[in-house]
Amino acid sequence: GDGTQMNPYATIAKAITSASNNDVIEVLEGTYTSNFDVNKVVTINGSNKEKSGTSESRVNETILENTKSNITANATLDGFTFKHTQNISEALILQSQATIKNCIFERFATVAGQTATAISTSSNASNYLIANNLFTGSTDGGLFGGHKTWNSALYFNNRNGNSGTIEYNTFRNCRTALVGDDDNSNITLQYNDFLNCGSYISFGGTSPIST
Repeated sequence: GDGTQMNPYATIAKAITSASNNDVIEVLEGTYTSNFDVNKVVTINGSNKEKSGTSESRVNETILENTKSNITANATLDGFTFKHTQNISEALILQSQATIKNCIFERFATVAGQTATAISTSSNASNYLIANNLFTGSTDGGLFGGHKTWNSALYFNNRNGNSGTIEYNTFRNCRTALVGDDDNSNITLQYNDFLNCGSYISFGGTSPIST
């Protein structure tokens, strides 16, 4: 295609390659299985943009099935559903001032005990926003060693002391909902809901934080 509404590109990666900074990419409903990275300041909208991950008014989804993406620019992803069944380490890796909102991250793995994460933030990510998303998965095998859901729904690493906001998300049926590593002093966690998770919030790090 040529990227128009009547003749769209077949893949999200092609749309990103053809886009300029500050463009808006509209992704139609359906299932997409190709990986893509986001290295431009673009807004990428799924079919449920501006509708919370728990909204009852969501329509047919734009599904990213077993995909993995690196976000290295100040981009926005809005209104997608991520469906994972395989042992892919992260669905999204944030390395920038990205916004991830109104998405569903769903994991029903075929093999127990895997260590997949829905969203990981690198130590370079700063001023990011993760909001109004639903993180959920299978309860088959329980929520501990034999789980088939997200091992960590959201892992945030703030080794460089950068800031980020995680708010208005729902975490349901996850092994661990939130994992914070190293210095978390500039990360804002507020107005999140936790339902039936093995652990809700876990903090760790390679060395103690100085006071």
